[in-house]
Amino acid sequence: MCGPTRGCPRSRRNRTETAITWRCSPRSRAGTTGGSVCAADRGPRSRATTGPWPRDCARRPTGPAKRCPQCERGATVLLVRGVRGVVLAVVLAVLTSACAVGGSPSPPSAPEGSPGGGIELPARPREVRLDGVDPCSLLTEQQRVELGLDGRPVSTRDRVGLYEGTEVPLCTVRGFEPRAVTVGVSLVGSVGIERFTSGELATDLQQVTVQGFPAVVAVPTRFTDYCTVIVDVAAGQLLDVQYGTGGQQPPIPQMQLCRDAETVAGAAMMTLLNS
Repeated sequence: MCGPTRGCPRSRRNRTETAITWRCSPRSRAGTTGGSVCAADRGPRSRATTGPWPRDCARRPTGPAKRCPQCERGATVLLVRGVRGVVLAVVLAVLTSACAVGGSPSPPSAPEGSPGGGIELPARPREVRLDGVDPCSLLTEQQRVELGLDGRPVSTRDRVGLYEGTEVPLCTVRGFEPRAVTVGVSLVGSVGIERFTSGELATDLQQVTVQGFPAVVAVPTRFTDYCTVIVDVAAGQLLDVQYGTGGQQPPIPQMQLCRDAETVAGAAMMTLLNS
């Protein structure tokens, strides 16, 4: 696999003053077929440049493309990026313009589609605390079969700027048949649903109910390849379910992604309430 210290020209490896991200692209872009090429993305040395740039703040290579015979695993790179893409999307789910070279999100834009500012939700029927809950346990094997999620659940913990930079447990699971989709279930214990309903984020909010609990569908205003459902489970805690396309062609309509996100959120809440 092509990387900054393996499989690419020695002269283009990382230097102390510059971080270089090598990425693979079809060799056909260089005028031939088969194989791969490597191109370097340069940027200030920071945590944000240790891997591929998020696609919503991606930069084009500033250096010339060079042949890299070892870069034959480009498809694998894209697949891994697709799985991890949910993590990036969770970080930037509603901070739709929150890319900064230094790795910190920029201040979110004013909300579009919420001219009156925030919205008020009804009271939750009771509190369901998320402390100690494994997010991957919220979608049972039977539920995953019914939802068309035939990939293996992957559990991670990542710091999320949207949620005050705290470490958020996340479960990512993909579906390949009959559709290519990616689902992320996050259990947030640092902020409540007011993070979304206060009217500070660039997203269209639709009030819904999930298993009797107040929730919102957060529809990003600048991207169409994912949709998020946020469920108010307890004071200062929320369930974040994101449903995104996995490269389906033709693309899955965003409103369908939102409906599917509601379905997954309902399944996760059912498991949570019955546990």
